[in-house]
Amino acid sequence: MSKCNTFNFQQGTCSNVIIGKDYINILTFTDEAGAINLTGFNLTGQIKDSLSGSVLLSLSIVADDQTTGFYIPDPTNGIINFIIKKETVIASGVYPYEFVLINPSSDENIFMQGTIQFYTRGF
Repeated sequence: MSKCNTFNFQQGTCSNVIIGKDYINILTFTDEAGAINLTGFNLTGQIKDSLSGSVLLSLSIVADDQTTGFYIPDPTNGIINFIIKKETVIASGVYPYEFVLINPSSDENIFMQGTIQFYTRGF
């Protein structure tokens, strides 16, 4: 499993998904006061084939770390696992993504956006 422990999803291998392998990116939400309690929050996300194109993968909160989506194992400490399971089918390429955090008052905020690369490793 490829595993990243950084908030900056755009750097290095944290934005590279090897097709046919489990992928996880562990995100920790903090502000100047410390961890943000995510109890009652919702998360949604999309990976598209282009900025104005078709949705390749829709993401939402999932109940465990065995499913593609956003798993929140520790909401009081602001921890979110972004997971793409090896069974997820997406062709090789670089795709734009956008993830939205929705607070308990239903206010939506884009918390991450950028590009993610899916590729097949030769060995």
